[in-house]
Amino acid sequence: MSDRGLVYVFTGDGKGKTSAALGIVLRALTHGWSVGWVSWYKEASWGISEHKLDTILSDEAKKRLFFFPMGKGFYLQNGIMSQHVGKVKIVRANSAVIVDDDSADSHRIVANSALQKAENLLSAVDVLVLDEVCNAIHDELVDEKDVMRIVEKRQGVHLVLTGRNATQAIIKKADLVSDIKKIKHPFDSGKLAIKGLDF
Repeated sequence: MSDRGLVYVFTGDGKGKTSAALGIVLRALTHGWSVGWVSWYKEASWGISEHKLDTILSDEAKKRLFFFPMGKGFYLQNGIMSQHVGKVKIVRANSAVIVDDDSADSHRIVANSALQKAENLLSAVDVLVLDEVCNAIHDELVDEKDVMRIVEKRQGVHLVLTGRNATQAIIKKADLVSDIKKIKHPFDSGKLAIKGLDF
């Protein structure tokens, strides 16, 4: 058997991609492995529940978790039905308003910093999660070739890539791909996400 790490991809338009990655994180930590997590889009200031994962871990497990929420928030491309309020782009999605107050260049800078962080973590962990990196490729915030470079350099590190719109190159390279499809979602009927359940 190869000693190369496996590549898992959770993609599709359904809810559960990040949740699946979190399940792997808990399994890996319980197994005694070191885990790195790099998030695109999700900001540290959002108070996302998984960003507080270290508060429930043992002191020993905390030393093996490297968590980096490196996003700048939502990225609303000009092609979608958004409107500008000053320099802020907004879009109404059912009963919620999604806001993007950064330029495309600013998003790209942060996204590429996250990519560099992920590459640096390859030498420090057994499992590395690239949360929403597939979205970042699709939104042209990072280049697919740069993500593929991390995939190629992984050696024994197991990689977990999440996000909608996984590219064919990533799907082809992956050992496991789950296409998580949306059948029904509370958001469709105007219900907002619930902290502790959805984020």
